Amino acid sequence: MMPSFSLAALTALELAPPELIDVAAACGYDHVGLRLLPAMPGGVAYPLMEDDAALRKPSRGWLRLV
Repeated sequence: MMPSFSLAALTALELAPPELIDVAAACGYDHVGLRLLPAMPGGVAYPLMEDDAALRKPSRGWLRLV
């Protein structure tokens, strides 16, 4: 069995989730960890759970939400 690799959100916290997913795919990662809440008070956050339009966007063929 081949190992799988995941790109962690803190690796490139300045990227919004869609951009981070694109970078991970371009670099050959198998998975992406998304940080939706800030890592520390006042930190960067991408609250997708409050953005119905973003959650309804069609996923790319290589994207699977788990």
